[in-house]
Amino acid sequence: MSETAKQGPQGLAGEAIEVWEHAGLRCAIVPNRQIGMFNGYVRLPEGDPRRSGKHDDLDMDVHGGLTYGPDPAGWVGFDTGHAGDYWSPDDLIGYLDESVLRYFGLGGVAGHMQAKLRGAGHHDPLANQWTIPRLRAEVEHLAEQLAADPRQPTTKE
Repeated sequence: MSETAKQGPQGLAGEAIEVWEHAGLRCAIVPNRQIGMFNGYVRLPEGDPRRSGKHDDLDMDVHGGLTYGPDPAGWVGFDTGHAGDYWSPDDLIGYLDESVLRYFGLGGVAGHMQAKLRGAGHHDPLANQWTIPRLRAEVEHLAEQLAADPRQPTTKE
């Protein structure tokens, strides 16, 4: 297995905090250190014809739809930064860049997001709290869909 497959998606805003296998596919959770959220990814195996397409070509039932990939290593993913999404500051501390902490104020990411969304007219702007276990379950849901897709290759890498 290549080093990229072991580490998770490359060229993103952070390194994977978790990498595991589910439904025969590699999965990863990566913090977005600049924005203050985590993203979920699943790696399509080598030889998979879906690697040559765009994430918009894959009709997957995942939070907010696919927003990334496939990259050259076959990673596709989604983010948790949609309107109404938020993470507890306790989950984010240790993964955010210091500049983000200074901008939002320690522990103030959720409050900052809430104020911006309320200003945009959202009644309950923080209705969708994320946790690592919830994100892991959504990543595994994506992996199960990709593994069950009839376009998957018949041989594994």
